[in-house]
Parts: sequence; structure tokens; C-alpha cells
Amino acid sequence: MVEGIYHTDLPQYAVSNSGTLSYIPDRTGLAAARSLVWVDRHGKEEPITAAPGIYYSPKISPDGKQVALSVGESPRSDIWTWDLNRKNLVRLTFGEGDSGNPLWSSDGKRIVFSSGGEGGVSIC
Repeated sequence: MVEGIYHTDLPQYAVSNSGTLSYIPDRTGLAAARSLVWVDRHGKEEPITAAPGIYYSPKISPDGKQVALSVGESPRSDIWTWDLNRKNLVRLTFGEGDSGNPLWSSDGKRIVFSSGGEGGVSIC
């Protein structure tokens, strides 16, 4: 069991099909200093080298090689992906308002997410 996982309305973690856990540690009062951590099936933690930031809703790709996540705070957040092999963050959305709650397609080729702005929330 892992303790100290950050949560808002929901705990901020994801588990891959192979059993790898990715989570955002709870660092109360340090919203801008969140980091990402990979945990293998044996409980070994490995911090991800992404710069600390405001990360939410991590989702591991079906092949276990990437994680999609929301970066930023309301009313301005975007969807990014972290590539485990290349060790880099890639920004996917650039729109106005919030983009959040990413979900991978079963083949890992697409990401569905919610997008909110002045017109309300939609699924993209």
C-alpha cells in the first residue's frame, strides 16, 4: 500500500496494465512543487525527472511508455505527455480555458480529454 498520494476530489495516480504505478506525492501547501513518481510491482520508487509543476490526473498509456496528465491550475490547464524513454514533457493542448482528465484510447494512439471555457465543458 502506498501512502501520501496527493488528491483533490480524486486521488492522483494511475496504474498500467503491467502493474506500474505513477502518482503525485502529497506535499500539502506546495501546489507548484508537485512531482511525478513511478513505482514498480516491488514498491521501488523512481522519481521522474520532469520539473516540479502543478500536475493532475495522470494516466499511463496502454504500452506503459507514456503518461498523459493535466498541467496547470484552473482556469488555465493543458494536457501534456511524459515520454518515459525520451524523458521529456510534450504539450498537446494550447486552447483557452481548462483541458483536463486525459484518457488513452485502447490502442494508445489517441487521448480523449475534457475542455472547458466560456461555452461550458466538452469532450475532445
